[in-house]
Amino acid sequence: MSRAHVLVIDSEVASEVARERSLLERALGFFSTLVLEPLADHIIQALCLETGARRGVIWIAENEGDKRLTLASATSLELLEEERETVELSELEEQQGSLREESRCSFVVRENDPLDPGGETPALYLVLRHVERPVGLVRLSDKLDGGDFSESDCFRSERLGTHAGLALSHALRLAALEQRSFRHPSTKAYTRGFFEDVARSELQKARRSKRRLSLAALEIDSLDLLRRSFEGGSFDAWLESVVCTASDVLRATDLIAAESESRYNLLLPETDALGAAVLKRRLRDAVAACPAFAQLEAVEQPPVLLATVTYPEDGNQLDALSAALEERLTCDRESLIRSLGLEMEPFPGVLNALLERGEVHSLEKLNDWILDLFASITRWSQQPGLCFLAPQSVFKGAVQSGLARLGTAPESEIVLFSDEEIQVPAGLAPSRFPARAAGTELAFAVWFCSNSAFALLVGPRVDAASSISCYHTDDRCLVEHLAFQLQRDLDIGVSRPASADNRLLKPA
Repeated sequence: MSRAHVLVIDSEVASEVARERSLLERALGFFSTLVLEPLADHIIQALCLETGARRGVIWIAENEGDKRLTLASATSLELLEEERETVELSELEEQQGSLREESRCSFVVRENDPLDPGGETPALYLVLRHVERPVGLVRLSDKLDGGDFSESDCFRSERLGTHAGLALSHALRLAALEQRSFRHPSTKAYTRGFFEDVARSELQKARRSKRRLSLAALEIDSLDLLRRSFEGGSFDAWLESVVCTASDVLRATDLIAAESESRYNLLLPETDALGAAVLKRRLRDAVAACPAFAQLEAVEQPPVLLATVTYPEDGNQLDALSAALEERLTCDRESLIRSLGLEMEPFPGVLNALLERGEVHSLEKLNDWILDLFASITRWSQQPGLCFLAPQSVFKGAVQSGLARLGTAPESEIVLFSDEEIQVPAGLAPSRFPARAAGTELAFAVWFCSNSAFALLVGPRVDAASSISCYHTDDRCLVEHLAFQLQRDLDIGVSRPASADNRLLKPA
């Protein structure tokens, strides 16, 4: 007869074993991905579960050992929007105390939180390290039970943080390796495959954070003809100089990739259509002025084509945005500005050249167009844009009527050229210039934004009654050129709303 052996385990020991098993399972989950964004999400979720925190934020180093960290993830979109984009570990030196001497990497801040001055509850900070080098920083707050973080919370978060730091280190090294592997050895532009992977990731981020994102294309036309004029490897050096010049115009967060030897795609995170248009002008100016182009005779300089598209206005998926970008590039190639050779012509010269292609219309028709313009500005009032108005006496009444109908101030910057008093409703503060500042005595209206484009250029009267010659268009490429040519000629620094991206509308 066998005897049954009964093993009785203390309930506290059993509970500890369960917690230990849960911690290890969460730690193993960190190594299921080597992509930084999903890894950051996983780390936050695991630490919140481990400590009972409702709110969690994580900042990650760009390179292992950096003291400057960038916002990567949070437990909610609202929290992500509230947090600072970057933090310095030195800001927490006072709170960290003697962590290194105690081999600790977590601490609780109960008041005067330097990263969350308005925080009403204690916060547990965890410095993620690998081989004593910082790779990330986590802040946990708002305990589910409404209490304070305990020593046990710190202990468990540190144990989990050890694995998180190792996983982050691996992901950072892989990202650095990918950057080296996916760059062209001379131009340093990324490959198409790497560009598409990053673009899809940034699109997903833009959807989640409800922010804009733009793509741009730069194409150097007729490059095969130019190659034949170079000897040996001098053409490669010339092309490298051009691409490096374009790269220098970009922000650190932007990305340039080679589609082919003559075509380069650009990824512009957190950039709206107006910001992308600003970048187009700067790219065109920078390339035209670079030494590589300066060494060529004017007839030898290849045309530089540029186009941009913006999420979500021009598409919600990468394929749709890419297709729209091809269409815009074709528009730039076939644009009237290019065919007439007006790229470097001041605004008055462009206006006169276009008026030669104008038609005769009644003053009543012109006023209708102006009122339609203000209806569009009202419709797209939340979209940043540029609106230049020189009504003279031709459509002064229509402009005053349109301004009165705007209601709340639109995001579009409005610039008025007039020697006469134009009544403006309260709350609207357009920039004002004398009529002669535009370089012409003729009336015109030009408006460009992400969703719409409008230009009305008015010539002299045909008769003393009601007929007048004018050029009216909604050609986006043409209107964009007119708007930014005016801005350049006048050296106008246009202000941006707080919600827009951080490219300043100031001529390069």
